[in-house]
Amino acid sequence: MSTTAADTTDPGATGADEAKSTADFLDAVREVLTRPRPSPAERQKVRDQDRLLHDTYPGEYVAYRDIWDGRTFVRREVLAHSPDLKDYFAQLGGYSDADKGDIRVTYCEPLELRGKIILRQRLVLPDAPE
Repeated sequence: MSTTAADTTDPGATGADEAKSTADFLDAVREVLTRPRPSPAERQKVRDQDRLLHDTYPGEYVAYRDIWDGRTFVRREVLAHSPDLKDYFAQLGGYSDADKGDIRVTYCEPLELRGKIILRQRLVLPDAPE
């Protein structure tokens, strides 16, 4: 059984609602596709900040926001950090939903674990039948 666009729309929506919704979606896509992209030098600044973040907060969950002026990277603001998730989320509780849209989160691996593959469980294969 195939699904058509008519099957997936809101039953209470009118044709005008659907057209507005589609137009809003296309406007958002157009805005993303035409947004100025950072230069290679600006992208390098962001990568440097990523390294600094991981070196500064090893073993912690970190929430941060990058501040841009058009295509120019200005700075990174660390908003919350903690090795304990409960404390981490408590720190983030003071931000509005609108602010949370700009917040990025990451976990910074402890220094001793960086670049290592950690096997959580040992795989034991049965002997092959003869």
